Amino acid sequence: MSEPSPVSDPYAHIGIVKNPDGSITRDPTRFPYASATPDPSPVNTVVSKDITVSHSNSTWMRLYVPVTALNDGVSSKKLPLVVYYHGGGFVICSVDFKPFHDFCNRMARELNAVVASPSYRLAPGTDSRRRTTTGGRSEVY
Repeated sequence: MSEPSPVSDPYAHIGIVKNPDGSITRDPTRFPYASATPDPSPVNTVVSKDITVSHSNSTWMRLYVPVTALNDGVSSKKLPLVVYYHGGGFVICSVDFKPFHDFCNRMARELNAVVASPSYRLAPGTDSRRRTTTGGRSEVY
């Protein structure tokens, strides 16, 4: 059995370009992204919406609600809340990364729960004035 070859450039391996000013740019084509799905349909049994949490530091979250909860009208039934922090090792991916979006949709549908998936600061980024682009979004650190 042969040994795996070492990764020579970790930035290239995870789709990050280090810019001359020290900021980084993530390749938006490296990972598939999904838009929120605010309109219910026969194939869309969970609606989702992007909500701005803070304009000053560009944080946002995606909320997922099962359509069955919306169809109850004025029901006073409360749904459980699941807060899902996406994977990526605090370096890559985002709330709108398609596998995470699909997973949150499935959780909301199967658990009959509201799912909140907040964005968070990705590393590296030590200078609060730096900008990073991820999935077409600009994030200010």
